[in-house]
This record gives sequence, structure tokens and C-alpha cells, in this order.
Amino acid sequence: MFREHDLTADAFRSLEDLQRLPFTSKTDLLNTPENPQRVKDFLLIPDRHVLMRRPATILSALLRGREAVKQRFETEFRPSS
Repeated sequence: MFREHDLTADAFRSLEDLQRLPFTSKTDLLNTPENPQRVKDFLLIPDRHVLMRRPATILSALLRGREAVKQRFETEFRPSS
């Protein structure tokens, strides 16, 4: 939607800028035959490789173990049912 309205995250610097945010409706989230995974366009899907390079992630893995870090990210980022 940002591309359709020629917007970037950098375009928002004040509260007044928020008036330019496009609104979404339920129909924007519905899958279509042309785009059967349309709802995923609205989900935050973190890049695993970026997360792995973060110093906080590395430290947490060293202190708590890789599996604990993986479980924490799964809980934080996986959409609940």
C-alpha cells in the first residue's frame, strides 16, 4: 500500500504526517485467486539472518542457548491462532 501511495517510512516525521497513512479494511486482508497468500502482505516477517547477527541475539544464545533464543523469537513473531 505504501508503494501504491508513493510513501516510504522516512516520509513520516511528525504527527501531522500520519494523516497521509492509507487505511486498510477487512477486504484488503482477504485472499484472492490472483493472490492466495494476500494476508501475508500485512504480516511482519523478520529476516532470520539479520536477527542472528544482532549482538543481543548472540549474547542471549551464549547465555541461554540457541534453542531458547529460537523459541523466544517463535513466540514473539509467530502469529497466534
